[in-house]
Amino acid sequence: MFGQRPSFFQESIDFELDAEWFTVNGLYFLANSTDERLRSAIFFPVAARTDSIRLFKVIDVTKAERLDVKVVENGFFFHVWMMPRDTIVVNIEYAQPSRRVNEYVLESTQTWGQALKKAAYSLKVDDDLRIDSLSLSPDSICGQTYFWSRNDFFPSENFCVWVEKFP
Repeated sequence: MFGQRPSFFQESIDFELDAEWFTVNGLYFLANSTDERLRSAIFFPVAARTDSIRLFKVIDVTKAERLDVKVVENGFFFHVWMMPRDTIVVNIEYAQPSRRVNEYVLESTQTWGQALKKAAYSLKVDDDLRIDSLSLSPDSICGQTYFWSRNDFFPSENFCVWVEKFP
């Protein structure tokens, strides 16, 4: 079956921020709740111009295979194949240039029509940088690393990290 979308129900993302790059390394969990094989094009939006990002990998972790990516102006597309009643995990890693306000697109969760059952995030900040503010209040902080854990998370705005005195 082509054209139907799997459900996007969980994500776990590690962010790293230094003077040059805001790096995203995430695991994205998708489920096919139908009784048919499913092929779906997935759009992954980014908050920076795609000609400025470094795309490291888009991998179907479940099958241990790299996925082909088509880059467009504000994100990229990839396809997933899923067996009936199956779940897959996709690992996406990329970096966008650091700036005073570093942004990750969370509000696109709204387009999936349901909250994430679970979401876990960490942000490791280089010792040379200081955080001015965060759009999400962290659950805990250990040194220069911030942690978040959410259940039934349906964000209506993006995750932003404001940096003091950006170089």
